[in-house]
Amino acid sequence: ATCIPFSPVEHHIDIARGAVVGFNVLWAEDCLENWFFAAPPKNRLMLEWRDETLNAYRCKEKYCEALSQPVVSEALESWLPELTMHATFRVVLCRLRASNPQAAVVELRSPTACSGPLALHAATDWFNDVLAE
Repeated sequence: ATCIPFSPVEHHIDIARGAVVGFNVLWAEDCLENWFFAAPPKNRLMLEWRDETLNAYRCKEKYCEALSQPVVSEALESWLPELTMHATFRVVLCRLRASNPQAAVVELRSPTACSGPLALHAATDWFNDVLAE
């Protein structure tokens, strides 16, 4: 995937906030897309997500087979193991929300909203040849 920003990052996120900020996947409101996100330095959610992802990639198939709902939705489950990184985000987010909610502050925005990075795609029914004209 390629993202070409036409405005500064500050247009999309509030850098001063202590939250992880990004865009949700199109098929779930509580799952972070991995093509664009920002977080404060040494953010616990990001550090644990990194560690969980590294662990999961040691044996993706086995890791994904052990996942269950509601941590991983049916929509996400159908994309595993390809979207293992999305699953590891959900695992860490759910774990932190249960044990330390302050460490699980996430602000997810719709990528297809009028100012979102995929708004033009959504407005043209996702036909890239229209965008190229």
